[in-house]
Amino acid sequence: DAIDDEDEKRALARFMDRLDREELEDYSMSSIDAAEASEEEFNARELRKAQRERYRTEEAMPLPEEQEGDDKTTYWGQDWTVIDIDSDQVQKVIPGGTVQTFRALIMVGNRKGTLSFGIGRGESAEAAHKAALRACFKKPLILDLHDDVLLSHDLYGRHNNCRVYIRAMPIERGIVASPLVEDILMAAGIRAASVKVVGRRDPYAFVNALFKALTKHQSLDEVARARGLRYKDLRWHVDNRL
Repeated sequence: DAIDDEDEKRALARFMDRLDREELEDYSMSSIDAAEASEEEFNARELRKAQRERYRTEEAMPLPEEQEGDDKTTYWGQDWTVIDIDSDQVQKVIPGGTVQTFRALIMVGNRKGTLSFGIGRGESAEAAHKAALRACFKKPLILDLHDDVLLSHDLYGRHNNCRVYIRAMPIERGIVASPLVEDILMAAGIRAASVKVVGRRDPYAFVNALFKALTKHQSLDEVARARGLRYKDLRWHVDNRL
């Protein structure tokens, strides 16, 4: 562990040195060759400066563009389906009184194998919604689906007392689940599955259990490599549901 920490520190030091060198080069170019630099070079330098500032200050990601009257959000050049799962008001008791804030739980998916959720807090419901929307795009979950629409194997996830069982199904069966779970799977690009939720039905526990289950998903290539099987044989068994 100590060796890993030292390696991470050295890697971080090299990364910061590279940023400093790039910043020095950009400054020298802007001060000496500013008149001769083309517009593309100038834009590239400005982009690198913005990236360095983001790495150092860890700024929040910009809020995606929302389309009025629609449940879709445009970000990274793609359309994301936004699902508002829960929104409530919470309060914290402090010696001077109580502090009331709003909390929101949101899930987004691009219907192509990418899914994410975010929790946000704010002084108003709108501020909490925007904070949750920003949190959704920090660590998206990317699924390598079978034929781009199916799960490769059964999944199981648990969070506290909530347990989620996801069974891979053929495309003819469709999604067998509650309306909320069906919307979430459709947003992720999954077109056929059977989902059973057991235990606590708290939305936060349910979402965490569902994501823990989806995180365990492996493609047929990974399963074949781990089990020492040929991909062609494994795909034939999956297609025929044997």
